[in-house]
Amino acid sequence: TRESDVFMTLSNRAAFAQKNDGDIYVSVHANALNGSAHGQETFYYAARNTNDDQSKALSTYVHKRMQEAWGLTDRGIKFGNLAVLRENTVPATLAEIGFIDNKTDNAYIASANRREQMARAIFLGTLDYYYHYDNRPEVALLYTQFGAKPSAKHY
Repeated sequence: TRESDVFMTLSNRAAFAQKNDGDIYVSVHANALNGSAHGQETFYYAARNTNDDQSKALSTYVHKRMQEAWGLTDRGIKFGNLAVLRENTVPATLAEIGFIDNKTDNAYIASANRREQMARAIFLGTLDYYYHYDNRPEVALLYTQFGAKPSAKHY
């Protein structure tokens, strides 16, 4: 939604995918909770969004790949009443890659190599969603291009 550190309202972030003809919306965050929590989690929203099942599937595939990449504590795939999910018009997930105020998690977040691993994991998670859930076999070429294979079917 942005290429620099400028503020954008949550509603504008959610509207970005629709405004730009996006197919999905993936929001990537580093969490914080006074240093007392650690691990990875993904969130989806289900209620008004007509993409409830798709959002949960997208969250599932992204989460599985995040866990493969870093293997931090698995905090799970959760319902989240968050504006960027609730107000979205496309399948949407919010990925919390770790806790920036936790020493172990922050070491992963601070490492350029680890961030590259996470970016690849999130990308592959979206491919898995398209391949398995959306039944789009044409994305198989992208797996080959990036030296990867589809995950097991999780959803």
